[in-house]
Amino acid sequence: MRKGLQAYAHGGLSFINNSSSVNYNKNNSVQIQYGAGVEYGLNDGLALRAGIDLYDKDASMVFVGVLKRFGTKSKRKVIVEPVPEPVIETAPEPVIEPAPEPEIIVPVVVLIQDADNDGVIDADDQCADSPENITVDDKGCSSIFVEIEGVNFEPNSFDLIWSEGAIYNIGFEKGLKLWKPLLKPNVYIAVTEISWFKQNPPYVLSEFWNNSYSQMLLVDENIKITKDCCYKLVDHFTLPESDWWNYYDPLMEKLELLRAKYSNNKEALTVMKTESQEIELYRKYSDFYGYEFYIMQKY
Repeated sequence: MRKGLQAYAHGGLSFINNSSSVNYNKNNSVQIQYGAGVEYGLNDGLALRAGIDLYDKDASMVFVGVLKRFGTKSKRKVIVEPVPEPVIETAPEPVIEPAPEPEIIVPVVVLIQDADNDGVIDADDQCADSPENITVDDKGCSSIFVEIEGVNFEPNSFDLIWSEGAIYNIGFEKGLKLWKPLLKPNVYIAVTEISWFKQNPPYVLSEFWNNSYSQMLLVDENIKITKDCCYKLVDHFTLPESDWWNYYDPLMEKLELLRAKYSNNKEALTVMKTESQEIELYRKYSDFYGYEFYIMQKY
């Protein structure tokens, strides 16, 4: 029971039975009852109460009294959960990182050497003994352009002569004789020369090459020339047809463009017609001729 002052209200149905020795009009009936009051709670279930009750048929009651409540206390078990102890987190110790060591930059000294003073460093120079005042390429090697018949180098000064598709400008035999004095003893010369593989080629083929290169000979005839010029023939072999088409295929594409560009130039059209004829002849008769590679040694 609560202690202290508190208000209350109530309502419901009541049955009134009023009787008396005095003669009066009795009215026994069920009526609506309602009321309100205050209560002051004391110890041991005691309380002081005052209030007023009203009925719906001309009846009312004011009262003051003492109230006693009987009964046992609730056996409901009150579970008191333990209050967890506050967790005190310990601040982590600060991690002290060692200060980075200062970076020491050591200068790298690169020595660039160019022994022959040709402008290409020795590490990239494939021709490390180029003569002075000679123009060289990015590999340090020089290219000298001279008339093929007007060479005037010192005798016995060449370690090797390599000529592909060029000796025909002066002729196979003349070239071998002209270049031999330039070679050091026992060194090599390698040349390619267009040569007949068979005798009695078709007339249209022989006519074309007689007009283009009249000194064209059989392979056996060229081998005899190498010996007559005092060379030892080390080896010879035929270049594959694929080498020709590696040259002819892009050339045919160029010819188509050039014909359109120079359609009004008779001289240019004549040159292009000759080139096209050469391609078609090789397509038909490649088993009659081709380029032969001759490798010789001076003795």
